[in-house]
Amino acid sequence: MAFYTTIFSHFLNEDMMHYVRQLPLTNLDLSHFNFGEFMGGSYLHSMMLVAIKQVYGYVIWFSLLLASIFLLCDIPAVRTNIRKVPRWPVLAIEYLAGKRK
Repeated sequence: MAFYTTIFSHFLNEDMMHYVRQLPLTNLDLSHFNFGEFMGGSYLHSMMLVAIKQVYGYVIWFSLLLASIFLLCDIPAVRTNIRKVPRWPVLAIEYLAGKRK
């Protein structure tokens, strides 16, 4: 859990730093704009959502990469250790022939 918290904190700080630069580029009437309410409310909430998406996006990609590595490394062992299964039609014919007796 500490890993997620550390990565989340990093992404949240980075996102707030990068996206707050875009705020002065917008045409805002600063006399009617409550900056404290904006930062404490919708801006912080949206930055937290972006950071959560980033963290779990990287976690999903890492998990897929790790699973694919495990699957690729395990292919020779799977091929040699699986016993041969007879073909299903042969089993069905034998099963039906046994029921008729």
